[in-house]
Amino acid sequence: MSTDLASHLNGQTELEAQPRPSRLRRVAGSTVPPLITGLVILFGLEVFSRAEVLPPILFPSPFSVFAEMGHQATTNFLWSNLWTTFQEAALGFVIGSLIGLMGGVAIGLSRMVSKAIYPFVIVVQAIPRVALAPVIIAFFGFGMSSKVVIAVAICFFPVLINTIVGLRQADQSALLLMRSLQATRWQAFKKLLLPSALPSIFAGLKTAMTFAFIGAIVGELMAANQGIGQLIEHAAFQLRFDAMFGYILWLALLSLIAFGVMEWLDHKLIFWTEDIRSEGREPK
Repeated sequence: MSTDLASHLNGQTELEAQPRPSRLRRVAGSTVPPLITGLVILFGLEVFSRAEVLPPILFPSPFSVFAEMGHQATTNFLWSNLWTTFQEAALGFVIGSLIGLMGGVAIGLSRMVSKAIYPFVIVVQAIPRVALAPVIIAFFGFGMSSKVVIAVAICFFPVLINTIVGLRQADQSALLLMRSLQATRWQAFKKLLLPSALPSIFAGLKTAMTFAFIGAIVGELMAANQGIGQLIEHAAFQLRFDAMFGYILWLALLSLIAFGVMEWLDHKLIFWTEDIRSEGREPK
């Protein structure tokens, strides 16, 4: 038995002594594969465009789109319209996330609130937001307010659902232990429920961030005199598809940066899951 124990300890020591992959190696492992995939896709699109399977005016080559993006970057109206879209999406994200977080906490912690409110939330979510956009614009006008409201209507639901799921998946044994130690509901929420729910909440926040940009663009495409959406619409009406795809790529880049900020906050604030993430990225 002592021999088995010694061999087990030696094996555990060897596992602990194995060096973890360097940070550079982990970064390369997560960036090189999508970079190669992107280059292959761009090459395929360039070949497809040069073969003129579709008219060049409808399907411009990637290099012509990138050249147009370089020209757009030298103009002031690109950055002013990007800033407008960012403001609409950011305000919608903040307001929608707060509504979703507060609603999720209320529904997740109270059965009575869940029975009273949750069915109506599902009904509202089942209504397509694009169908509500004209009504919202009629109520709030053609300015920024209507775009913010549309963004709120689209992005609050992922935060709401993920908050409810995160609160309900907390360790019930630990919750019973805290109750047996006469912990208050606030102490149980602060020490157990909220930390357990944070990974799920941040997953909802990252989804809501991208949905906020979708809401802002939907509003701009319907009625706006500022924003990337109206630039995309004008370029499409003029059959300048290279410019249209350029504006779409600028919007995608802005959304990707915002998503990256949320990912960074996720890693910084939920630091206790970093080891699990690192182990999940390591090769088997």
